Amino acid sequence: MHLILSFMAKKRSVFTRIYIYSVLILCSLSGTAGADIVEIKYTNDLEISAQYLPGDLNKPAVLLLHGFLQTPDFFTVQRLMEYLSSEGYPVLAPTLSLGINKRRKGLSCDAIHTHHMRDDLGEINFWIEWLAKKGHKQSILVGHSYGSLQLLVYMAQNRKHGIDITKVIGTSLVDIDYSVGEKFNRSQVEQANAMVAQKNNSLGTFQVSYCKKFITPPDVFLSYADWGGQKIRSLLSKIHTPVHIILGSKDERMDQKWPDILKKANARVTLIEGANHFFDDRFEFDLADALLSIIKDSQD
Repeated sequence: MHLILSFMAKKRSVFTRIYIYSVLILCSLSGTAGADIVEIKYTNDLEISAQYLPGDLNKPAVLLLHGFLQTPDFFTVQRLMEYLSSEGYPVLAPTLSLGINKRRKGLSCDAIHTHHMRDDLGEINFWIEWLAKKGHKQSILVGHSYGSLQLLVYMAQNRKHGIDITKVIGTSLVDIDYSVGEKFNRSQVEQANAMVAQKNNSLGTFQVSYCKKFITPPDVFLSYADWGGQKIRSLLSKIHTPVHIILGSKDERMDQKWPDILKKANARVTLIEGANHFFDDRFEFDLADALLSIIKDSQD
């Protein structure tokens, strides 16, 4: 009864929202059933992969990017992938290799990390070009958590590609200056910069996002960690494609000012009251509803 009452309180019809909720339940049971697994030789030593759900070529293809060290099998991404496919949208969900051949599983924080942000951006570009070669004319980029930041970094580079990217939608865009409610230790950035200046690229133990012990050379650490609020605002100023951000009001990885900071940087922000970083439990359908509304909005 509580769920039904909460449905009725929303703007969209109760029947539409029940349909969304039903789809997400089926997604949680079925995983990414029906997805084509695309495996491609990327370099001599590296084979990369993505999950692809073909859809209506008249609709924009959605590239859906997972969060930090994860894969498309992470439940937030998986459910969005299945839901968008059920609405007829072609969906491509790459697995960033992180330098690991045929990576299939999430990477632990305390592994030795030698992958660099620029490598991730190269793979993102590869998959966008792959969509163009498949005949898709338009694409919408959707990221979760750190994947949202990576898509913004990619878009700020203004790369040329064979597909029209009409929107960028970041869900749970991380405020890198915060880590699970704690202020990020900026002295680590200074330490890493000093090591780079001394041409010391030995392994160090740093903190990135939820990873308290991230073992990596300093240049790799900086590529992921040196993205404070000011740099993110700078990214947004360089992107001419409409940027939408969906946040949960109970997300511990941002402070209370974060939504307003993004709005002032010309991002269009949707705040879902009560949702956490992963939009789990009853907020799954709120996220799906908000995402679909943005995708269908022709005002951009």
